[in-house]
Amino acid sequence: FKCCAPNENYGYPIDYSQQSSATTTWHVHSGWKKLLAISSFFLLLAWVFSDGKLVKHHDSPFPSYIYGDPLARDNFKENMGGGRIVDDEDDYYTSNPLESVFDDDNGFQFSNTDLRTPAQKYNKLVGIDSIVVLGSRHTGKEWLVNRLKKLYPDMNVVGDFSKINSEAPSPKRIRALRQNHDGGHRFARVIDPTSGKFLPDRYADPVNPAGQRKKTDLGHILVVAVFLNPYDWIELLRVDPMPNLGHAPNPEASQEGADWEEFIELKFPVINNRTVLEFREKKIRDAMIESLERKGVEVVIPIQYEELVEPYSNYDNYIGPSDASAALPGIIGLMDRIQAQTGLHPDESAGWKEPSRRSNPFWADPIGCSGHVCFMSINKMREDAAFVKYMNKNVDWKAERLIGYHKRSIPKPAVDQIVILGERHTGAEWLVDRVSRCFPTTQVKYGLFDRPGKWFQSQPDKEIPKTLIVSVFLNPYDWVELMRQHPINAPAHKGMEWSEFVTSPWERKRSNLDNQILDTANVLCSFGFSFEEIVPCKTNRDPHVDSFPLYELRLTNSSGPTGGAVGDPYSSLLELRADKIRNFLSFAEFEGVVEFISMRYEDLVMDDDYAIYASDLTLPFPGISGLFEKIRDTTSLVPDVDAGWINDVNGTFKAEALGVGATKLDPYYVQWMEEHVDWNVETLVGYNP
Repeated sequence: FKCCAPNENYGYPIDYSQQSSATTTWHVHSGWKKLLAISSFFLLLAWVFSDGKLVKHHDSPFPSYIYGDPLARDNFKENMGGGRIVDDEDDYYTSNPLESVFDDDNGFQFSNTDLRTPAQKYNKLVGIDSIVVLGSRHTGKEWLVNRLKKLYPDMNVVGDFSKINSEAPSPKRIRALRQNHDGGHRFARVIDPTSGKFLPDRYADPVNPAGQRKKTDLGHILVVAVFLNPYDWIELLRVDPMPNLGHAPNPEASQEGADWEEFIELKFPVINNRTVLEFREKKIRDAMIESLERKGVEVVIPIQYEELVEPYSNYDNYIGPSDASAALPGIIGLMDRIQAQTGLHPDESAGWKEPSRRSNPFWADPIGCSGHVCFMSINKMREDAAFVKYMNKNVDWKAERLIGYHKRSIPKPAVDQIVILGERHTGAEWLVDRVSRCFPTTQVKYGLFDRPGKWFQSQPDKEIPKTLIVSVFLNPYDWVELMRQHPINAPAHKGMEWSEFVTSPWERKRSNLDNQILDTANVLCSFGFSFEEIVPCKTNRDPHVDSFPLYELRLTNSSGPTGGAVGDPYSSLLELRADKIRNFLSFAEFEGVVEFISMRYEDLVMDDDYAIYASDLTLPFPGISGLFEKIRDTTSLVPDVDAGWINDVNGTFKAEALGVGATKLDPYYVQWMEEHVDWNVETLVGYNP
């Protein structure tokens, strides 16, 4: 018989005449019919092996998880509802993300269906039953312990490890979320949200197939380490020390903060002969590192007391600082972190939601205050540039970063007076006039007290106001040549050639008035010098004219090749210059000097070549505006913008070049200077050969 029509694809019919009736073969020559036949065959096989039940892969009930695909989405859900958290080390599946303690997207969960549910119900991962608060004096430790007791009433909240039997170090701390390093595969553990227990499955921990961890390995302690920034903490500890510290601060010194450096450097027996900074560093490392090695400690959360002080009434719209340890302000920031890392939920009825500070006991006292008692000296120390510099240099900042603290910017000091120091032919007197115009409300002087700034300055015998010192210098080549051409206050060195001038001792004979002095030890000479400091001591000439003679003598014993003792003449002008530079620079450390600026006069001159030496500038940029910018950057002073220095139409504030430059001087003179100048001293003020 004939069952098929002629093949349209190939254009010829099938010949059946060559086949016998017993071995008749069905020839299917159409492609789509062949695929249909194959599909029907495999469908029949599937029906046979599934006992006639065809179901979707993800519709299998929960018990089939033991034999089914462990990563199937529905195997992470419970048929009766509720979330089921699975720890497979990198994924967290839950049927209800809002109930997951790892859900960070929506921030802190303030509401729940049962507002008075004990915190332990939410403690699904780490099984916390105790909270230990670590801290020292003036960090709010006691306050925080009391508040956490109210927030977590079913927790054992204490302020010391000694009250919890967990002193022995654990050989191996087992965490709820951990990495399996024993094998190359990963295993999942399913947690029952009601009981908090692990459900058995064939992918459970191979070390503990039953899925239950040993009770002795279960972490149960949360450590909260509270600290205050080191700057305020040191000052508070100084004025209100811990008991038995052995330091009884001077009441007057406490008010003025005068003995802070002495206090910081003292070693106290009560803290094992440590300084307070060493004691602080150990407390931080004990809390953040050593406590993790204690048996039972699961989580350590550091908190800065400054964050507990922040108001949190507007927490819905709060945007915290980038370096804050908590994402939310006040104590709710700590609560948020506790919930995120442990699952503990605070008691909603504890009163922390009260918007009024007066009725809300969870608002921390301001720093330095306890109730109505405050130590206001911390405000002054925050503005003490010397104190901040010292702390920035001596605090262990590696330890401080464990809490989240960083160095403070050095505060800009207030200035009562500006003092200009500079030798003859350095533009110092010109600078005094221009600076005084631009800072009309600040006293500007040429030298300290009654001694002009071109002479050696001595340590004041009385307290000076807050002083900014600007010391100006000129390069040695031009300065020596200008002194040779016009030897101000050195009439004995007039009319010399350079070779004679640079090698002549810096001296002259005593005046007739000097020779008449009988008690040289107690006589007061010109500008407050002693008899052993200058020649001549007394003269009848006008001290304001350039011809007034005054040769300064050695201030210290010299160990140089020329030798010389105190009171001897300098062997040359170059030796005087080196000692004068050292003298001026030493004022940076004098009591009362809040800022010191050393500059080169060349940097005040704006000429066509200034860009070539821009990388060597001692100022932010050339010109007097560069000096004003540096003053503004380092102090609280601001120049008067109406003084005319900005536009300077008349060139009043334009510094004129002093000297001609080394390239235009006698090359033999330049070579001699290069060989005899004390370049070790010159580099201190920005000059090189």
